[in-house]
Amino acid sequence: MRHTLLTLAALLWASATPLAAQATGQQAQAKSEWLISERTALLKLAGVGFPTEPGGLAITDTRDFSHPGEAIDAAILYESGDRQVFATAYVYLPGLAHSGIAALATDWSIRSNSTSPVQALGSSDIRVAGVEGAAIRTAYDRYRGTLTSRAGFVKAGRYLVKLRVSGPEARRKDVDAAFDDLAAGIQVGSDKFVYPAAPVAVGPCATAETPKAARRKPASSAEVAALALFATFDGSGMIAREVAGGTTPLPSRVPTSLCSAKLSSGHLVLRAEPGPAAAFEGRTRLLVILSDGGEMLEVVETANFGHVMLHHRIGGTAILSAWDGVPANDQIERMLTGADRDATKVLATVVLRPDKGAEINIAVPPDPRLPRDHGTR
Repeated sequence: MRHTLLTLAALLWASATPLAAQATGQQAQAKSEWLISERTALLKLAGVGFPTEPGGLAITDTRDFSHPGEAIDAAILYESGDRQVFATAYVYLPGLAHSGIAALATDWSIRSNSTSPVQALGSSDIRVAGVEGAAIRTAYDRYRGTLTSRAGFVKAGRYLVKLRVSGPEARRKDVDAAFDDLAAGIQVGSDKFVYPAAPVAVGPCATAETPKAARRKPASSAEVAALALFATFDGSGMIAREVAGGTTPLPSRVPTSLCSAKLSSGHLVLRAEPGPAAAFEGRTRLLVILSDGGEMLEVVETANFGHVMLHHRIGGTAILSAWDGVPANDQIERMLTGADRDATKVLATVVLRPDKGAEINIAVPPDPRLPRDHGTR
């Protein structure tokens, strides 16, 4: 389940692309195309595939969520014959496709949605798509009382792939077998680089780590255009193509160690200490997890623009504002509740398309679509 304040969604993403605005009702109801053969189910436009019978499970459905037909927010569902063990493989294109942050967001969602305290069984890096250490694997017991659950996260190009497998604790071996087969059977097109797993260490934030109130900085039209270009960068890491034909992964701007706190709304806040730029575009100083499906606020400390606030969701990023520092928790609360509307005005958006790359839009019309629920198991 995505934990998203609709007030925030309405305030923050008040823009769309001309392409989206021109979509017909028929197009809006389209489903992303899956090519399902005897052994493989391939999400065609994304170039990501999965086995058809992982651990003896069978495909029961394919779904689109916030962007029907676009292959940027899709899933394939599986069940055992007795419907006791179930799995979902999600393929989505968020503004910040970071496997470690996705794992933290899902952990937050699992704990928030469980009817009883869950027991974390640890995490590890595993091999997927022929790449050692490319995915994060997490495991839980006592999920929703009696379930054992597994989750996996891998970054392929700008896409994130998320796996969930759950079942009764008495069927632990079946759950593990289904997860292992599903992870081992992931296929990624040759045009997408499979990134190393990016786990993030998290500890509680001390009071001293919560900053004082920051102030917004005005942005000129030229600065807004520059910020929009900045927002096209893949903050979770990009690749450098070498002259000889090889590729080298560049570092993410998200530090490998963060501290966490919870807002009164229940949303998870992650903060990073000051330090040198983690990537050429800057250093992430703040993340506010709004859902387990890619929606979050990010504040990036940059060399040229100060502290820039971004709103990531599936399909792109909105540029909100520039600040003279990192906003305090009470300032974030006011944004989430709509009490501070000025801070949530969208300056520009970057829209991600799997077949077209990034599109920059400045001063565009409102988008009637709101983020929708992924459904956490």
